[in-house]
Amino acid sequence: MDREMFLQAFEEFLKGKSVRKIEEDYHINRDTFVRICRENLPEGTKRRQEFEDRLLHNKELSKVKIPEEDIRGAFLRLVNGEKGLKDLAVELSIHYQTLRERIIEYVNNSQDEEIKRRYVEYKQKTNPDYLFINFKALVIEMIREDISQSEIARRYGIPPRTVSRELEKLKDDEYYQPLYRIGKEHSERKMKRKPFTSLETYLIDNTLSGFDEGDVIIDDSIPKAKLEYLKQKKILERADSIEGTNKDKAKVLGISVSTLRRMRIKVAEYEKLEEQKDEEGKEDR
Repeated sequence: MDREMFLQAFEEFLKGKSVRKIEEDYHINRDTFVRICRENLPEGTKRRQEFEDRLLHNKELSKVKIPEEDIRGAFLRLVNGEKGLKDLAVELSIHYQTLRERIIEYVNNSQDEEIKRRYVEYKQKTNPDYLFINFKALVIEMIREDISQSEIARRYGIPPRTVSRELEKLKDDEYYQPLYRIGKEHSERKMKRKPFTSLETYLIDNTLSGFDEGDVIIDDSIPKAKLEYLKQKKILERADSIEGTNKDKAKVLGISVSTLRRMRIKVAEYEKLEEQKDEEGKEDR
């Protein structure tokens, strides 16, 4: 995006145009637009503050008010196969992506395990690889609620072996190795009926608080590469908030300096690729 176009989009955003509309009109990924704005607007300046205030207001406005009974009704009709997501969105006069987000939010917030199981059953028909489940968040929920792999699997209607397999995948990921070790020890102790001591529980909670995994059910319409980028971006933001050298930052995060360096390279590569896509989209206009 050249500077003239950026300034035009920026002014339109400040005047009330939503980020979603900016994305549609300028063929630029919304995350890229926000990033470019922040890169071109120094912190502490009036324009930067105007942008951040407008961005916050935009997020509040985008939170379309939908009665809970409408969401529940849409959820039931969706999982029962009565209507598709887009048709239900048309009935409610909202964007289908907004309805998707509200249904996922409804499922994650529900205390009714049957709702979780029915949604998983519905999604599994088109996504047998469970890409709509954040298994790292699921493992954290299992540990914090002190339940077994079989119990967490039953809660979400998935095979226990799937939970075990996904836990094993964390073994070779340096950043998530602490979560893997805790998850394995937790599972073994549940089988032996040997609870953690108060001190162990405190240390575990302290370790888990370092992972910002969010909800278990996620939006699988978001590409896996973008999800990975967003997670790594969060880790890097946390690293940047830590004072000291890269070695100091890596130590606090519990990873090696080389892993931190690889994350920066991957994030930079993803952002460069997105910029190239935006430029290609602009040329096609």
